[in-house]
Amino acid sequence: MPRLERGYDCPGCGTRNDGATAVDTDEQIIPRAGDFCVCFRCGALLRYTADGGAAARRVTPEDEAEGGPEAMEILQRARQFIMGRNFARDRLREFNAGDDVEA
Repeated sequence: MPRLERGYDCPGCGTRNDGATAVDTDEQIIPRAGDFCVCFRCGALLRYTADGGAAARRVTPEDEAEGGPEAMEILQRARQFIMGRNFARDRLREFNAGDDVEA
């Protein structure tokens, strides 16, 4: 995942997002203003407002209409993947924190 030069703080959870991964290509990408994205912490659906991923805001109904149903479905699937991964990670941390096994 390429690191963004500046990154942005998620407007949903405040987490610093400083990387970007494309869902439709293996090529490394640098986000442009208007590109859609998903916060890797809270799963908020976002849209970059500056080139290079320097700022983002929540997706609006107008953005959804502009992106179209296919783009919104892809974003929702990415969000579901992220939220599932975060749930599994958090449960494993809780489980492992309760282990009394010596390393």
